[in-house]
Amino acid sequence: MSAMGITLADLRLRRGLSQEKLAAELGVERTTVQRWEAGNSTPRPKTMSELAKTLEVTVADLREVLGDQGDIGRLDSRFASYGDGDDRLAMLARASNLHSGQVEQLYWRISALAVDYVHEPVDRVLPDLLAARDTITDLLAGRQAPHHTRDLYVLAGTTCLLLAHAAQNQGDHRAALTRLATAADCATAADHDALHAWTRGSVALIHEWSLNPRMAVDIAARGAQHAASARSRIRLAAITARAAARTGDTGAAAQALRAIETIRDGADDRDDITDLGGLFDFPAAKVDYYLGSVHGLLGDHTRARVHAEAAITAYETGDPAARSYGDEALARVDLANAHLADHDHRAAADALGPVLALPPGLRIRQFGIALGRTRRMLAAATAPTETALRKRITTFVDPLTTALASTR
Repeated sequence: MSAMGITLADLRLRRGLSQEKLAAELGVERTTVQRWEAGNSTPRPKTMSELAKTLEVTVADLREVLGDQGDIGRLDSRFASYGDGDDRLAMLARASNLHSGQVEQLYWRISALAVDYVHEPVDRVLPDLLAARDTITDLLAGRQAPHHTRDLYVLAGTTCLLLAHAAQNQGDHRAALTRLATAADCATAADHDALHAWTRGSVALIHEWSLNPRMAVDIAARGAQHAASARSRIRLAAITARAAARTGDTGAAAQALRAIETIRDGADDRDDITDLGGLFDFPAAKVDYYLGSVHGLLGDHTRARVHAEAAITAYETGDPAARSYGDEALARVDLANAHLADHDHRAAADALGPVLALPPGLRIRQFGIALGRTRRMLAAATAPTETALRKRITTFVDPLTTALASTR
């Protein structure tokens, strides 16, 4: 019972909501609501405001209710007479190296880094990511309430995911997979489905790009068993579709494409990983980028062009903080390839212009792989404009492939 005389369950029941209904309205799992009501975890900052609005209370009042429910360190003074053994137990129960406010601040910090990651150079974000990882590691080495330990493992896992993607963008697949193995360990320690799903999706993504696309299909399928939201399911389906298309498995690619459309037309629910935003989000622009890639690999260049153009337009006109320079550039490569398939070399050159003009700090290693296909499409070109474009691509790609070889 809180200082206000009510609990979170009381607030929910006053609104006539079951745990399932409240979870559905907030886009979380029912077990998440159960943990809140049991005092084993607290909502993320964004979810806190949505929960307060749904329950028709202020955020301040909701914090008081949740804070008191979740404070396992409070023991009634009437037990003080039970002796030194109980005093020692009480001291252990109260011992903690952080409180709920610090956990919230860490979530905000990781969320900000996830958002920065999609539009800032990797080298600019990396020092803060490493510092955040070390802070969380130090906290886990201490003592805290069990629900805070779980939160810290989730935060540690998401930080490892960001670091893994940074390693992938720099062409170091071995480091990326090592960090993803740690993220998987954190997901297991936290017993957290959404983190498991995102970790497996990231492993599949690395295999899809560079190592073994066929294996990526299997890994993504295992990730789908843990997917806790539509955003997570559509990401895994998109990775599956593109990996299958790379292997020439048109049946599996078509099945995954149908899954994408089904999920896209359904509820746009989220989980507490996608709630972090940035790299962990999967907005409509990103869906179109993937669809453009898949259709291009399957040889449907008309659809590839339509989806690539939709992705580029969405990134250009959307929130600047959500403008992923990597995905936008790769969509431009897909658009250029679609134009080349239609023998429109001038349009292809126009599409690639912004990509080839990117500064060195934004030239991630995936560009070298993606442009390899473009260069192969221009291999037999003899016209001056075509050979000039091929040379520009070679000048852009060769340093990337050299850096990639140096990490193996």
